[in-house]
Amino acid sequence: MNRGFIDSADQFVTETALKECHLPRVPAGSVLVAITGQGKTRGTSAVLGFEATINQHLAFIKPRAPIVTAEFLHLALSAAYQALRILSEDSGSTKGALTCEDLKRFKLGLPPVQEQAALVQRVRTETRNLESALARAEREIALLREYRTRLVADVVTGKLDVHAAARQLPPESAEPTEVDEAENDEATEPAAAEAD
Repeated sequence: MNRGFIDSADQFVTETALKECHLPRVPAGSVLVAITGQGKTRGTSAVLGFEATINQHLAFIKPRAPIVTAEFLHLALSAAYQALRILSEDSGSTKGALTCEDLKRFKLGLPPVQEQAALVQRVRTETRNLESALARAEREIALLREYRTRLVADVVTGKLDVHAAARQLPPESAEPTEVDEAENDEATEPAAAEAD
């Protein structure tokens, strides 16, 4: 859901499950909305790129072709994320959730289809650099995680001598950084409180 466009799946159901469990077949081009979930999931939307089934944590909207496009609907729902979150918290239950009725009653402004297409194109143009930077950062994070895993494995198996590696590190700065000063302040505050 967090990618905005779903073009693959890693879990599948059998034809038997489709028949026996009465799972909905959601057509390609539908917009999915997460109706449950903690963190930032609930209220997010994505365009479905292929026919699929969904579970009870998702709702789907089939855009009416002459009125609204899937891409515009997804962008409009993304822009309304905070309003959807507030609506989901307002349901009175202790665990936030959106309902299909909430989504049916939720109002969105719909300009003419030509204007929708122009707005979608403008958003794509304006966010292209951000998406590129985000993809680059995600690749770097994955490489750092891989490096950390390898480093831990090398230390555990004895391939890397931690003491020898520590001797090769540059000397620490003589001046404390703001983080060091904050840590020192936190460490001394309880001692001072005890002395009183």
